[in-house]
Amino acid sequence: MRTYVVLVALFSACFLSAQEDFSVVQVMGFCAHFREYDKFNIDIVFGENKDKCDPAIGFISIEDQKIHFAESLALKNISFEDFGLNLTGSFAKNDDFTRIEAYNYITQDTTEIAYIAKVAEEQFIEVSNVGNPQQLDDFTTQDKAAICAIEDATQRAQLIADHLGYKNCDLVSVDDDTTSRNYTASYIILQAFRRKKSLTSGYPSAYSIIGNYKMY
Repeated sequence: MRTYVVLVALFSACFLSAQEDFSVVQVMGFCAHFREYDKFNIDIVFGENKDKCDPAIGFISIEDQKIHFAESLALKNISFEDFGLNLTGSFAKNDDFTRIEAYNYITQDTTEIAYIAKVAEEQFIEVSNVGNPQQLDDFTTQDKAAICAIEDATQRAQLIADHLGYKNCDLVSVDDDTTSRNYTASYIILQAFRRKKSLTSGYPSAYSIIGNYKMY
């Protein structure tokens, strides 16, 4: 069992330098927690292209798409006026110019997100993202997660040091990449929603920190 634990620790480590009497090892530590959310956002994209032509009436402009979409949302007392415009423009696709408009909607009601996504899918409107508008955890949560991840990295580093026969293992520096963690949390929400077509109040969030350890 101990051999297995040491191997797991080694897989999360990278040797930066090794001398006769000491080594510097980079070890990644992890901290997982359940993150609660009080708001969610959904991003949708309207587009004018041949793929969106209605078989009965033909080409549908973005303006007409928005009217139809707004009428469907009104059935659930959701106002399209509460959507924020994120992007508008045109781009070339297969020698044709496609015009797009992207919108964002934020709500505390998870059933609204599910309904908007359902209507968008039925009307061939792209759902580009479902997530949390506040990507960053608050500072208190970040600090707790960072300490937890450092403690995990230190435990892994100590296992490696013991296995290599070093008596001491000191943390000399820390590399913390918050951006990748927040992207991962947003990706988890989006993928979970695509599987279940619904949202819950929280999702697991993983934090990672890289510690550089001097072993001697």
